[in-house]
Amino acid sequence: MEEHMSDLFTVAHIAQLHEIQKARLRRNQPGLGSEVEELIRRLTDGGVAGQKAARKKGARKSGQSDDLRVIQAKRFWDKGFGRELGYEKFENYLATIPEVPEHLKADDPDKPMLVLTEPRLQSIVKTCRLIGVVFNADDQTLEPYDERHATSQAPKWVRMHDGRRNHKRKPSTCRDELKNGEFSGTDLAGICCYLHFPDCAREDEHVMDLPGSVLAEYRDGCASLEVWDGRAGLCWRHDDVAISFCGAASCRE
Repeated sequence: MEEHMSDLFTVAHIAQLHEIQKARLRRNQPGLGSEVEELIRRLTDGGVAGQKAARKKGARKSGQSDDLRVIQAKRFWDKGFGRELGYEKFENYLATIPEVPEHLKADDPDKPMLVLTEPRLQSIVKTCRLIGVVFNADDQTLEPYDERHATSQAPKWVRMHDGRRNHKRKPSTCRDELKNGEFSGTDLAGICCYLHFPDCAREDEHVMDLPGSVLAEYRDGCASLEVWDGRAGLCWRHDDVAISFCGAASCRE
């Protein structure tokens, strides 16, 4: 519960929206009514956290939905991905999300996080903006380390760990030792993981290195996801060094 407290909607937000609307009206611009209505429609379409949509599929009628596909798809929908991709209803967006592959359903202590990734915006800048991750760069700043780490064209599921076990290890070492179809965390995998598992990076405790994505200009460095002042950011490291609070994530499909 604590991780959600800082994201509560408050009276202060209402007051700020009121001031924004007043400023718009002074400039003879439209008010905020239609935008607020769109937000409410989007957040309620499919229920809360996918609970309503899951019930239509025969899920339990009490408590939260346990349909992970619906829950994670709804998180993307609530952030506006469906709108950006041209879908008017959650059920239409959900129809484009693959089922969880059977081989990924079993619990895996080595990679305990089952993560849905959504690459279809084809822009890490837009994806960060919708999820709420700071990224002070452009779509050309980061690139895949190699073909194994290239971004897919369609949503897919991965199992991953957040890199805590790799504290004090060089990102390149963690990447080079992976085998049997495993690959390092990428910029997209990292921010999607943050959407579903916000504890994957914590302020003053853990930075999640993502050596599957590297700086286009300095390929010795890599992307990273960290939190400062309560805000997550997609960043990058210029040097391939071992740091006590940084650890490289890894994934498998």
